[in-house]
Amino acid sequence: MKEIYEQWRKDLIDAGELKPDEEIDNIELANRWQKWQMEQLKSGKEGSFGGAAFGEALGLTTVEREPEDEETNIREGIKQALDALLTHAEGASYCMIVVSRAWINFRYKRKKNNLHFQVAGNQYITPLKLEDSDIKRLEVMGIPPEPMSVDIYARDFDEEPRNLDQIVETAIDIFNEIYRVSDDDEAYIELDLGKGETEEILNSIAPFFKHRSGKKFKWNWNRVI
Repeated sequence: MKEIYEQWRKDLIDAGELKPDEEIDNIELANRWQKWQMEQLKSGKEGSFGGAAFGEALGLTTVEREPEDEETNIREGIKQALDALLTHAEGASYCMIVVSRAWINFRYKRKKNNLHFQVAGNQYITPLKLEDSDIKRLEVMGIPPEPMSVDIYARDFDEEPRNLDQIVETAIDIFNEIYRVSDDDEAYIELDLGKGETEEILNSIAPFFKHRSGKKFKWNWNRVI
C-alpha cells in the first residue's frame, strides 16, 4: 500500500496538483488523487496507476490491461486484500475469493491472531464437483474436513511471520488444480473489514483489479496468474 500512496503523490506533483513540500495525510491524498483522476477520465485522457479500476467503477471508461500486467496485478491484489484483513479488520470480517461457483474464504480473529482458511466442498459449488482424489489432495496440503462444519475443508495459517505469497499461491493452486476453473471465468474478491473498514483502504486495493463494486473487486480468471 505504501507504494500506491507514493505513486499517487508523484502523479499529483507531476500534474501540478500538489506542491513537492506539501504534507497531507493518506486520506486527503487519496481524495485528491481520485478527484484528479476523475477529471482526467472525464476529459478523455488516459488515467495513471489505478486509473482503469477507478474509471470503470465510476462508469466512465473501461480499459483492458496487457495480460502480463494483469497477472502481476491480480496476484498482488489478492495479497494486498489479505494484508488489509490482517492489518485493519475489527470484529466480524472476512476475505472471500470466488471463481465461477467455487470459493475460498479467509477469516481473521485478532485476539487469537488466527487466520482461518476455508475451502468450499460439493454442497456449495454445483455444478463443479470435487472428486475423492481432490479431497485427498486437500488433506495432503494440510486442509482436512473442518470439524463441526458440513462439506468445508479448512486449516489455519498462524505461523509467524506469515508468508502471504505462499498463502496466495495455495489459493491459486486450489482454483486451478482442484476446482479446475477455466480462463475467463468471472472472479471476484469480497473484502469485509468489519469496524476497521474505510473507503481509503478499499480504494488502495482497487487499482490491482479490473473493476470495483462496493466491497467486491472483480476480474476474469487467468490460470497463469
